[in-house]
Amino acid sequence: MYRKRWSIEGMSQSLESALRSEVRTLGQLRVAQLALGTAVVAYNLLAVIQVAIEVGMMIALVDEI
Repeated sequence: MYRKRWSIEGMSQSLESALRSEVRTLGQLRVAQLALGTAVVAYNLLAVIQVAIEVGMMIALVDEI
């Protein structure tokens, strides 16, 4: 359980730094659930973009050789 918490904290931190934003306190349950779901989708999108950039850089390196 503790590891899962820190992986969620890490996800939140990487989103906050990538988007230069911070989620303010959410007082209503539905709003908090929507924010969490949106954050998970945004994190997955960020991860896909990062992998695509890495693959593109690897292909460019291979083409140079």
